[in-house]
This record gives sequence, C-alpha cells and structure tokens, in this order.
Amino acid sequence: DKYYQGENYADAAFQYQRAVEYYPNYAQSWSNLGLTFIKLEKYSEAIWANKEAVRRANGSRAHIVKASSYYNIAKIYERQERWESALNYYQRALEQREHSAYHKGIKRMKDKL
Repeated sequence: DKYYQGENYADAAFQYQRAVEYYPNYAQSWSNLGLTFIKLEKYSEAIWANKEAVRRANGSRAHIVKASSYYNIAKIYERQERWESALNYYQRALEQREHSAYHKGIKRMKDKL
C-alpha cells in the first residue's frame, strides 16, 4: 500500500502480484492490484484483477470488495466510452452496497445513452 500511496505504481503492482501469489483468496489484494493496473493504464489487466477480486470475495466484507471492484470496472468502461458496459457495472456495484458514487455513475451513463 505504501508504494501505491506514494504513486510508485510499478512497484505497487509488483508487490500486489506477490501478495496474490502468496494469498490467492485474499480478494482485497486482487482489487488493489486492479486499481494499480488502472493507474498504469493496463485496462485489460485491471478488469481481470477486479473480476478475480469479485470471484474470490467472501466473508463479512465481501459486499464491500465486490462493490468497489465493480465500480473500478465501471470506471474503466466509462473511460473507454463503453456506456452500456459501464452502466451495467455501476448497477452491480449498487446492488452490493449503497454509495453516492454508484448513483452518480448510473446517472452519467443513462445521460450518455
């Protein structure tokens, strides 16, 4: 996390990749890896990592990890002007957890469509 917070995204990605190798079922590391790939503009890898986070999320915080991972995917699709896909993932995020950012994303996508 210190590499990510220090905006050293290449080293952060390396460390998060190591984390998921050692603890493959810790969904938060997958989600963090996805965020880092977004910062590195590696969007395919970011979508993959966030989908892994969703797939592996469990326990009492599963809904939080899923919501944030769906949101991350939605932001990628929005950046790529793939409005329907973005809308779908904003809605998935909202299904997991209430958050104003998800409502705002849904509104933006509906306005685009």
